[in-house]
Amino acid sequence: MENPVDVAYLEQGWRPLSDSEKTNAEQLLAEAWDKALSRYPRLPEWVERNKVTTQTVKRVIAAAVRRVLKNPDGWYRESLDDWSGTRDQTTSTGELLFTDEELADLRPVSSVGSASVYNLGLGG
Repeated sequence: MENPVDVAYLEQGWRPLSDSEKTNAEQLLAEAWDKALSRYPRLPEWVERNKVTTQTVKRVIAAAVRRVLKNPDGWYRESLDDWSGTRDQTTSTGELLFTDEELADLRPVSSVGSASVYNLGLGG
């Protein structure tokens, strides 16, 4: 399975990219796909067996790349004259990362009746 996300998909859910952004996006998409496969080498098999949807993979890969493209220098706080702003910590690193939720989305969901281990939090 090849990377299911291309630059056109990134633009669909966001905005048109400049030529230089497209070049950066292509590299970042390759890196994100590599990171996903490094973390979950069986991801293509899971998609083929419908344990994880292609759409989920596309959403996760695109989200990680968009975060970098939105804030390539990793600014956390910035100000100019009387204006100042602080970015969300997930977008402020400037690094290509998956959130814990996104990583969980890439794992297959156990079907009922299969041998599974559950961790149930108790209380508060």
